[in-house]
Amino acid sequence: MKKTALLVLTLIIASTINAQIGTTTVAVPQQKEQKPVYDSTENFLGEKNVQSYVGQILFVLPKRQALAKYGYGDFKPIDYDPESYRGPLDHYGEDAEYSKFNTKYENLVGKYFRVDSISKRSYAKYNFYLTNTNDRTDRCCFIYNAAYESAFPFMVLSHFNYLKGKYVGSQYIIKHFCIHQFDIITGDSIIIKDDLTTVWTVTDLTILDDDNNTLAYVIKSGDMTSYIEVENFDRYNYTNGGKIIFDKNGWDSLVKKYGLTMMKMVWQGEIKIGMPEILLRYSWGKPERINSSSYGNTQYVYDNDYVYVKDGKVVSWQSSH
Repeated sequence: MKKTALLVLTLIIASTINAQIGTTTVAVPQQKEQKPVYDSTENFLGEKNVQSYVGQILFVLPKRQALAKYGYGDFKPIDYDPESYRGPLDHYGEDAEYSKFNTKYENLVGKYFRVDSISKRSYAKYNFYLTNTNDRTDRCCFIYNAAYESAFPFMVLSHFNYLKGKYVGSQYIIKHFCIHQFDIITGDSIIIKDDLTTVWTVTDLTILDDDNNTLAYVIKSGDMTSYIEVENFDRYNYTNGGKIIFDKNGWDSLVKKYGLTMMKMVWQGEIKIGMPEILLRYSWGKPERINSSSYGNTQYVYDNDYVYVKDGKVVSWQSSH
């Protein structure tokens, strides 16, 4: 009996010693490379997130008439050697009248290019490899200088669409001196009254065919059609601290809350004791600075004018004029 038990124990120990230990490789989740997302609120990115330009459509902007004769710089053939500055100067970089390194104006103006890829060239400079969206055989290399926005001759289509969607279709009450006093359709002079009854509708975003190639919003009221530069539309908008452009819905809400008499003072750029602090900003715009005092008053500084606010209302002001 003892011999049998010993034999069984020996077999168990032997089988345990000879057992195989299995291993299993655990698959590691693959990390997908995140493509940089283009910030459509900006046209020129500098050196911030440059690779996000890949896939974007670039429109070659027209130039002022006085500068058009010089063509465009920094465009090279697709097989141009960016290190040695050698290579065929065919179509791009062949403006013999001005410089062999510049491209003729008519060869580029108004074209749309897709950014295929981007490579680092040197400090703050990149090679943008472009394909004409209307002719895939038309390819070139643009030397992008991240340090100078003035050297970026493009409007990014995504940015243009962002600006277009920002205001087009909305209605505004606009002070007359912000609007160009002629009809862009007929060329006739127009008289615009600041009577709070003239409502302008933003109908389009365009690049004006003028000497400055101005990026502007087209605005229409009745049979009048004029425009406001894009940079001014943002700067003068009351939602950004301006005092010249009020969207119609926002104006109607302010009238309902504060009354027409008070809002007429705002429209005329006037203030009074007891005026709410927010209306002071709408009337006089964004102050140069705001100072606080230990007495609980807040001092708004406008050039040489000082307005004092307490508990959210104007309590006094003084002028050095």
